[in-house]
Amino acid sequence: MPFPLAGLGLRLGASAASSALPSASGPRGFHINVETDIRAAVKQLKRVGERNVPLAVAQSLTATAKHLRDVQKRSIPRHIDRPTKFTVNAFGLESAKWREYQRGTMYARVFVYPAQAKYLRYQVFGGTRAPKRRANIVPGKQTSLNKYGNLTRHYIQKQLARDDTHIATIGGTSGLWRRMKSGRLKLLVLFTGSVDYRPRYPFFDISDKIVQRELPRQLNKAVRRALKARR
Repeated sequence: MPFPLAGLGLRLGASAASSALPSASGPRGFHINVETDIRAAVKQLKRVGERNVPLAVAQSLTATAKHLRDVQKRSIPRHIDRPTKFTVNAFGLESAKWREYQRGTMYARVFVYPAQAKYLRYQVFGGTRAPKRRANIVPGKQTSLNKYGNLTRHYIQKQLARDDTHIATIGGTSGLWRRMKSGRLKLLVLFTGSVDYRPRYPFFDISDKIVQRELPRQLNKAVRRALKARR
């Protein structure tokens, strides 16, 4: 099952203004609900002769969700340093179903896949990340990294193959150390019990702004299509 991060929703007869409501009450609550009253748009669609109003509304919601997904993908590099392609492609899409129209509730959803959601939630909400195993691994300030700002594959194992590199606790700091030719010790990798994060990816603000702008535009496009089809 996808891990829900953002939802675009339609509740017929809800408040007139769109509002993004973030929730961090555990993994299943990590989402956005957007409620919009579209009675005026539905009335206009019927007035211009649109025969399938539910389908027009579903298409508008789905188009808005697609646009939001694309904007979020473009926004990640602005807030997260050198994200991998795996991170940029974290977002999936669930289209709105026109049959749900009669229930008074219709949704299109943008979600984050489970693997990416495990670490992206710290970029959105902040918090303390406990180690998966013995410790979290943090690169040293002068350690060479790949183009995404991460340690290269099997970095620690390769370094441990050297005679001048060892895992040790020195001065209260546990990590991977190398003794340089000068005799100075260089910290290559720090081992820490937990890592504190501050929010730096404004996912909810971006989503709210995009939905408020894009959903009315998509509904207007649906009205124009209906007018064109009538001619």
